[in-house]
Amino acid sequence: MDKTKCMKGYWIEIVNNLLEPKHRKAMKESVWLFMWLLDKITSITEEGIGKVLGGKPITYEEVNKDLEVPERTYRDWVARLKKHQYITVKRAPNGLIFYVNKAKKRFGQRASDVQKSAYREGKSDMQKTQVGCAENAGSDVQKTQVAIRQYSRQYKTRQYSFNKKKPFYENQPMRWKQNRWWVIPADGGPWLEFAGDEKDIVYK
Repeated sequence: MDKTKCMKGYWIEIVNNLLEPKHRKAMKESVWLFMWLLDKITSITEEGIGKVLGGKPITYEEVNKDLEVPERTYRDWVARLKKHQYITVKRAPNGLIFYVNKAKKRFGQRASDVQKSAYREGKSDMQKTQVGCAENAGSDVQKTQVAIRQYSRQYKTRQYSFNKKKPFYENQPMRWKQNRWWVIPADGGPWLEFAGDEKDIVYK
């Protein structure tokens, strides 16, 4: 199925405020090293500090095995993340010890487990987010955008609920969840997020 995808292995969880322009401008391409460090977090303190690989000193060579970047680029990324306080670094004789500030991570969950958990909790979280966004929208433009999104979701849900025909993609049933379409594999595997065009959906 070329228009759906399911990631293998474990998720790297990132809070969505990282998508704000200020973070993009501050991190630039060092976001790749930041994600690598997130993936290697083994524990998080009560203060929200993520310990990378249990506090083991990490060398450039270890990072380069995965990211394949020049050593100078690696050092620039470390300096940038440290400067903007995304990470804390301690020097050791045989490498650097990394700590991720304001870390969040769910340990021991494969991608399929996180998906199932998200299905159960997503509706409640989405409702809370909608309320929070509506209450905190500081301008008429923001309030209008929130209203449009809410109306769009309500209309989509009603349209799906009252349509007697059921949606299919390549003869596999589909469901509307978390404001997006999902394809349910015939083999009983985890649901796959639909990445195609709505014109490809067949109702029957």
